[in-house]
Amino acid sequence: MTDIFTYLVDMPCDICGHCNCNPDGSYTICINAKLCYEAQKEAYLHELRHIYNNDFEKFDVEEIERGNYGVQC
Repeated sequence: MTDIFTYLVDMPCDICGHCNCNPDGSYTICINAKLCYEAQKEAYLHELRHIYNNDFEKFDVEEIERGNYGVQC
């Protein structure tokens, strides 16, 4: 099981969230604290799909986001 750490962070309004792969194999998800609960939940699920789709091993950002439909800010 992979460790996933999640934080609510104040970010610019046009960013819903982001995810980082950490050197130890864990992941950090940051979700925009300024979003409403439903948008935060959608952003979280969007970032989880990046992890489960192994998007960190891919290089084409457009392909990654096309396959990871969901929240749009």
